[in-house]
Amino acid sequence: MKHEPKSLREAYQECLDTRQLARRFGMKDRALQFEMLEFAYVFQHVPDNIMENYCNKVLEPLLARDGDPNQVLMNTLESFIENDGLINEAAKQLFVHRNTVTYRMEKVGSLLQMDFKKTNDLLKLKLVFTFRKFVRDKTASRPHNVQL
Repeated sequence: MKHEPKSLREAYQECLDTRQLARRFGMKDRALQFEMLEFAYVFQHVPDNIMENYCNKVLEPLLARDGDPNQVLMNTLESFIENDGLINEAAKQLFVHRNTVTYRMEKVGSLLQMDFKKTNDLLKLKLVFTFRKFVRDKTASRPHNVQL
């Protein structure tokens, strides 16, 4: 919130930045405030290779194992992070019972050696999924004949 007329230019720039990031993340139909995408705004200039390496390092235990169960765990983790660590909201988004999400998150926590009650671990995962969105966006916008 801006309280001085001289802050109008800064407020306008925040609106432009928010709109650009919202488009980038496919959030076209939502009313957004700058604070909702501020985390992404701060890290948008980190090089792709650093983002990919960091994501792979943090999520390696989930990525290393084969099979569908890992995709289910990854989707559950992503929903949990998108919903600010709220089990009930993640369960609604995934159309499963809250106990299912709780069980899956215990399994993910064990695999990643993280405690989801610790701010550092949640922040690390928020960063990972922000980076994944940036990398996916850039991959999707590349011509099909270019390989990563």
